[in-house]
Amino acid sequence: IGAVLAERLPHGLPVQIAPEAIGRYTRGSEYARGGIGRILLVHDEQIGRDVILKELLPEHLVSPTDSTLSPLPKEESPRSPMRQSAAMVARFLQEAKVTGQLEHPSIVPVYELGTRKDGQLYYTMKLVRGDTLSTAIKSCKTPEDRLALLRYFLDVCQAMAYAHTKGVIHRDLKPSNIMVGEFGE
Repeated sequence: IGAVLAERLPHGLPVQIAPEAIGRYTRGSEYARGGIGRILLVHDEQIGRDVILKELLPEHLVSPTDSTLSPLPKEESPRSPMRQSAAMVARFLQEAKVTGQLEHPSIVPVYELGTRKDGQLYYTMKLVRGDTLSTAIKSCKTPEDRLALLRYFLDVCQAMAYAHTKGVIHRDLKPSNIMVGEFGE
């Protein structure tokens, strides 16, 4: 799949994707779902730890022989389903690669970008156990409780400043997308 995608994906996105080692991840439960992907809690049998596995939802997956990767006819709209499928794959791969290149204590690291035998794309990340900043804010009962959360806000500001030095802008930064770990991370 990687060679075919590398030739045809928009934006000249280079793709080198390793095949999943069979049996490496024991499938767990669905943790969350977004616009183009879902997040699963899985166990990495090779390392012996729980991790997050994000995969592209099947409706956005493009197989190597899928006509959605062929050039668009001139009369076709750039927002058509054919164009959108390849764009979603490119967006998913770009998200994995860009996030994986950001090495900061307040940014969750990416461990692996891969593809399953059936062509399903995924990447794995560190599992951060805790609550979202949104949940933490809602649980505050006093102004002092809210002030105690200020340190997490500063951590987010430092992480975003780091990302900005790398040319990366987070376009969906909000309390519900920020994890506050059980041990202050």
